[in-house]
Amino acid sequence: MLVEQLQNQVEWVLETEGPLSTIHLVKIINAFPANTHRTHGDSSSEVFIRSTLNHLKENGKIVFDSQKFVWQKVDGQTLAPKIDAGQITNQSDHVKIGQGPETVYCIYKSLSRYRAAISGTNRWPIKIGKTKRPLSRRLLELKTSSEEALVVGLEIATDDSHALEAYIHQKLQFCRIENQGAGFEWFWSNDEQVHDHYRAWK
Repeated sequence: MLVEQLQNQVEWVLETEGPLSTIHLVKIINAFPANTHRTHGDSSSEVFIRSTLNHLKENGKIVFDSQKFVWQKVDGQTLAPKIDAGQITNQSDHVKIGQGPETVYCIYKSLSRYRAAISGTNRWPIKIGKTKRPLSRRLLELKTSSEEALVVGLEIATDDSHALEAYIHQKLQFCRIENQGAGFEWFWSNDEQVHDHYRAWK
């Protein structure tokens, strides 16, 4: 099922976005919320996507242009993958690290990471917050104030959410987004950068 889903994602991206390099395709596929939990320091994700590209090539669905170094659909062929918007916006899992009763979280609007990957950047608006309650309850509160679905990029369990959140906010102070709704918890960054700051804080 995972292989078929990945093939559909690759076909859909090439159909909608046109020819893309391997590196760009890998970034875009990893930006699907259903895939993000596998990308934190996981090189197997890229290997799996590259294998899928070669499989689709062997089956005559896509070709690699060795002069332009891009993958593209076969001339005259319309790729018709079974994919819907839910595969871009729905999240099946997320990265959970740390120990403790409190939580610092990194969330973003569901299409933000995908749009960033399409435009070739590795940063997008993320919110760094904290809660002493279950994260699922906090997300319900946040979802009521957001028109777009929210994706959890990273969940950090800790004994002191106030100190950890303040540390990460300070590290990202020059990336702060001033007009991203209420509060000052939105930053132009990514979940892996937050993960790196947590490692340094430990």
